[in-house]
Amino acid sequence: METDPIFGETNNIDWLKARKLINDDLKNAIKKYNPRGQKSDFYPSYRKLKYLENELHSVDNNHLNEFFGGLSVIKDLVLSAIQCRFVDRE
Repeated sequence: METDPIFGETNNIDWLKARKLINDDLKNAIKKYNPRGQKSDFYPSYRKLKYLENELHSVDNNHLNEFFGGLSVIKDLVLSAIQCRFVDRE
């Protein structure tokens, strides 16, 4: 597992390292940022669903049932709905 240069191996920010990133370039980027209007990046349709499908496939049903009985059934229903959506798209 790679260690993040700012977060390390935790979710806490190492501010001694992070403060090096707070400079004029960051301030200029914040000033130029415009959250409104059309986005320049292209996101293929159903990208989020494909990501969710991949994440759900990586979870073991036995592990889900240990956490909460019957949760694997819900996972399978969600996967079926996603697969139906992909078939509808074609």
